[in-house]
Amino acid sequence: MARRFLHELESFSLSPEMRLGAQILKARVIMATSKSDIDRAMQILLEVIQTDQNCVPAIFGISMGFLMEGSIAKARNALKRIAKLPHSHGWIRELERSYLFLADIYIRRSKFDLAEDLCQRCLTYNVSCCKAWDLIGLVREKEAVAS
Repeated sequence: MARRFLHELESFSLSPEMRLGAQILKARVIMATSKSDIDRAMQILLEVIQTDQNCVPAIFGISMGFLMEGSIAKARNALKRIAKLPHSHGWIRELERSYLFLADIYIRRSKFDLAEDLCQRCLTYNVSCCKAWDLIGLVREKEAVAS
């Protein structure tokens, strides 16, 4: 169904911003439906990044592709790139997810202070983000066990 929607979407003449959004959506559908085509999806996202170097959804998609391939270090680097970008309300959902994924990676590597900073940044823009509160609780538990 998603592939049919994307095929119909490609038949319309779209503005440049909408075309980039359609490419990102296409890459996400490819990643979600076919694990063997992750490289093709990542190539689509790289084309988007060549057009807009700070496109948060494309960088986030690439980091998810790296996670699906098992390249946690590459995913972490892509997520760190997003964390360094200025906050934009246009990409708030992707920014929040990026902060939380990076915080989770930091918790696994016992970098609790960095993880908590990312969770606090997430809560600055969305106080009701239960995943951020959950990760802060996990950080506090692990810090208590470590000391």
